[in-house]
Amino acid sequence: MADDLDAPRRATSWPFTRKGTAESVDTDRSKKNRTGPETWSFNFDVVETLLRDLAKDTPAQVDFFAAFQKKLAAPLLSKKETNEPQGHFFTLSTCMTRLEVHVQVAGMDPDDWKDAARKFLEKGCGLGDQREVASCLRRLEHAILCDPSGDDMVGWRAGHGEEEAHEVETRRSSVSRSRTRRARHGEAVTAFYVWCVLDGMGTTEPFVDAGFSFEWGSERLPVEWSALEMLMPPSDDVDVLLDYAMAEQACIKAKSYSCSLMPAAPEHTLQFRLKDSRAATMHGLLFFKCLDFPQPHRRLLSKLAGARQNEVHVVASFGAKGLTRLTLRLHGISVGMPKELSQVIPDAQYAEQKIEQLKRILQQQGEGSDLKSTHPTDLKDFDFTSSQSDGEAEVMEPGLIEFSAVSAKNGGNGFLLSLGFREH
Repeated sequence: MADDLDAPRRATSWPFTRKGTAESVDTDRSKKNRTGPETWSFNFDVVETLLRDLAKDTPAQVDFFAAFQKKLAAPLLSKKETNEPQGHFFTLSTCMTRLEVHVQVAGMDPDDWKDAARKFLEKGCGLGDQREVASCLRRLEHAILCDPSGDDMVGWRAGHGEEEAHEVETRRSSVSRSRTRRARHGEAVTAFYVWCVLDGMGTTEPFVDAGFSFEWGSERLPVEWSALEMLMPPSDDVDVLLDYAMAEQACIKAKSYSCSLMPAAPEHTLQFRLKDSRAATMHGLLFFKCLDFPQPHRRLLSKLAGARQNEVHVVASFGAKGLTRLTLRLHGISVGMPKELSQVIPDAQYAEQKIEQLKRILQQQGEGSDLKSTHPTDLKDFDFTSSQSDGEAEVMEPGLIEFSAVSAKNGGNGFLLSLGFREH
């Protein structure tokens, strides 16, 4: 008899329908007593401490993160108003090989962003080819000039070459002023991020990436689907994604756009928020089905669909050849859910000891501890516990989890679980 955790079946046997119903999937989730994300004080020291342990065998990744922090994030953070809401977060895979850091920065001033991006590429990454630098900056400028509300849209598609540059140039002033004004007033773009990805930490195939994100949240200026299509590289996978999202737009809202700044195989990413409902997680899983991912085992589907959450997001990344990675992001998950999910994901690893240590580190950070004064050699030396009257250690629970898969055309062969910690 086949084991319950055998290799997943193809997407044709997924139990979900387009209407969000399911066969034998537990969706009876009460909103009562739901555990929301804890708060913590974002500090690069936490990430640096993680990297000293997790990426000690891949020091180039540590250097790359330092360049990201000093040349890209810090200059834009310094311009951020103190009364703006905080939104920094990072995610770490339960196997401790993939780390993503997202830093909310100041509003869109095109000159500030281009200047920081240029210094990061030239001085931080050592990119000496000015043609490559110009190409990377052009992607940033394209995103700045494209109005997601559909007004003043420039006739280009992301990834096109020099032939469209003159059209962008002729309309740069008026569109840039319009976009900047909207961004500053929160009319179209409501949050700005820079991000860094370190994948394959401690393995023989390390990977790095960094880029920017724009988040949309205006009800008065909703995002046009035509604008989303213009932001993405042309591919059949993008068409499939947008066709599905448009057909289900009553329960799906475009939330953000991200793009890599790096010259090699840049990724473009769209994030969607699912309407709050009992079926929100199932609607998110249907993205995997429509993009032809293999079906996870029914036990895993049941765990995901039954997980308590406050928000559900879907994050889809695309490269020149189409879909690269698809992620289901659940916010406000219940205590213990990450470990339970790891037990029903084939070949999943759950580094429990280090995860518990990380929670304690963040709890200590949130209580005002000076992390610099207690830096250990690596993460294994941490033993932070918060004393309470009942004698039990208080640890911080993650604010979100990510269930993701890499497209088969990019070598994907399974599912990855990540924990996320967010500052609110």
